Amino acid sequence: MIPSACNHLTVKKSVFFLCLLLIPAAAFCYHIRYNGYYLARLGISLPQFKIVAFSGNDKVLLGIEQVNNLKLRAKGYGWILRIFTIGQYDRIAGIRSVLLPAADIDNLALSDNGKVGIIISQYGTRIFQINLENGKLKTIFSYTPGKSGFRSDKNLCWFAHKSFYTEGYFYDKNGYYLSTDVVKFNLSHPNSVKLFEKKWNIRKTEKLLGVPITGWLVSGTEGFLGMRRPQSHEIILYYYHKGILKPIQRAKDYGGLAATSHRILYAALLKSGIRKLIIKDAKSNRTWILYSGKTPYLYPYLSRKGGHTAVAATMNLKKGVMSFFYAEQKNRFKLKPLNPLQRVNLGIFRLSPDGKHYAFLNKKGLWLGTIPSENPHSLPPPIY
Repeated sequence: MIPSACNHLTVKKSVFFLCLLLIPAAAFCYHIRYNGYYLARLGISLPQFKIVAFSGNDKVLLGIEQVNNLKLRAKGYGWILRIFTIGQYDRIAGIRSVLLPAADIDNLALSDNGKVGIIISQYGTRIFQINLENGKLKTIFSYTPGKSGFRSDKNLCWFAHKSFYTEGYFYDKNGYYLSTDVVKFNLSHPNSVKLFEKKWNIRKTEKLLGVPITGWLVSGTEGFLGMRRPQSHEIILYYYHKGILKPIQRAKDYGGLAATSHRILYAALLKSGIRKLIIKDAKSNRTWILYSGKTPYLYPYLSRKGGHTAVAATMNLKKGVMSFFYAEQKNRFKLKPLNPLQRVNLGIFRLSPDGKHYAFLNKKGLWLGTIPSENPHSLPPPIY
């Protein structure tokens, strides 16, 4: 059976709300850490657990966990999907667990309303749709010998403009390659090649510029692509929109990209040796320089709704620690420490689509907190 998890958590509120009464009303910033012992009480094994994505309304956080039960693994269940309902003050208000009949989970995406998820598995050859309200799972596409189809890039699946997208290639009934495309999921046509609606022929773009060595796809008509120019030994970052390519940056290398619509956050290493953390609006040509110096910033995140909040991290790989920083447009994208995530053990970070909440997971536990984070209050987790 699935390791026990609470579907309806009864909270003893007295201790929690006593803490809230002692906090000033102004500028209420907070975080909660759920350590490994606490998560184990909810049936979650911290070493096997990963966080994946927030819903657009910040009310759902998805995670996946490897199945250790040998009997379940023998039946083909390799992973458990953990569906967290996030309540007031980032308390875990409920958990639903769903067994996933796949040895590998490559990627998954969550709709803005937190009701539907798409799961890419088996190296892009099997795709599930899940109803996150009742936990019902169904296969909407699977490779079938002798039939034409589509194979998703196992690392790409996302939600934008009210639709799910992925990139991959179409093949004919004999398995021969046809074309590489960004496609939109047409969920009214499951178990058919019509499930995948062609939006952007990537191969045509590659013929113009070459094969991208970095990039960020926003939708079926918009994205950012980094191409290396052999004659200059630089990587040119382009903005793509409906067939039109616009160069926006030249750099020796990039430490990461994050984009939403026509706005992108990127860490660039210039030919001069200076490193910059930059936000660029490709339509208005407006540029914000968040940092300029010698320190490499990595792991960039940009809030998907409007691109008004940015997050990036510095790392010390020798010591195995990282520190996070955030910037908001309302404060002219001035970079500030994201407390308490300073010199923490390496882990996985996720930013909510509106940029107001974050989740961070490492070997010491799960943090849920708010942005901005000036002098955040450390709240105790609920008592169950």
